Amino acid sequence: MNETIEFVLESPDGIVDCSLENTGDERSPDYSVTILYPHIVNGRLLSEVYIHNLDKNKQTGAWSFTDPESVHPKVLALEKQLSDAIGKQ
Repeated sequence: MNETIEFVLESPDGIVDCSLENTGDERSPDYSVTILYPHIVNGRLLSEVYIHNLDKNKQTGAWSFTDPESVHPKVLALEKQLSDAIGKQ
C-alpha cells in the first residue's frame, strides 16, 4: 500500500511543502517524508530538499524521525506537525 500524502506546513521561514510516502504495509506502516523547505538566496525563493524516514512510537502513537541526529534543527522542529498530519490520515 504505497500512498502519497501531500500537504503544507507553516514554519518561521515560510510555507513548507511536504510529501509523505507510505513505504510499509497496512499492519506496519512506515513513512518517508520529502520536505521542500523555503530558502531565500539573493532575493529569490528557492527550496532546500530534505528526505527522512519516520517511525511510529508504539507507546505514544506519535511519529518521529528515525535518526534525529541527522535531521537539520529547522526540520526537526516540524516533527510534531508531521506526526499530526499522519494521524489525520
